[in-house]
Amino acid sequence: MFLKKVIVVLLIIFIMINIAFALADLWDKIYRKKNNFGLILGYEAKEPLYNLSVYAISKHGYGFEFSFASNLEGKEGNRNFYYEITESSAEDAYASDKILEETAKNLYIFNMIFEITSNFYIYGGPGLGTGTRYIKYYDPTQILGNRGKYWILADQETSSWFLMDGGIKFILFDNIILEAGYFSKPSSFMFGAGINIPR
Repeated sequence: MFLKKVIVVLLIIFIMINIAFALADLWDKIYRKKNNFGLILGYEAKEPLYNLSVYAISKHGYGFEFSFASNLEGKEGNRNFYYEITESSAEDAYASDKILEETAKNLYIFNMIFEITSNFYIYGGPGLGTGTRYIKYYDPTQILGNRGKYWILADQETSSWFLMDGGIKFILFDNIILEAGYFSKPSSFMFGAGINIPR
């Protein structure tokens, strides 16, 4: 009889120890603080703009992020781009007709990140936007470009502006991060997803 009581007591102690360890492990998983690092790819549909961000968030609940967004409209790599031809020479010397104008936009942004909960963050910060104007011409002699179509830099080629960025980030399953943000100029929303690395 005594032996049965001892076995029951030991069994109860064993179960309680296992429950305690399980609760401690669960508590550690929920509340322990980690440093987070990651990469996010985003998309803004209005321009459209394609965004690449790298970030670091400390276990103390704050961090920083560098972002670069672009509409990928630069023409310097195009074999039908002529850097040396100006608007006036295109229209006067080559008697070309203007058929299209595009602006390559790039945004350079620095954000601060602040923790709201263990997996939910807000962010915001300043940025610089730049624009480079390109003009597409048609050369009726078809000497220039591809079948007479070629690109040049506009005479008033560049512009720049200040902007603000802000939004939210959500870490899902430790290794996935989702993001929704807003650019003040161009006034538009951006959504993104990426890989989070907790350390």
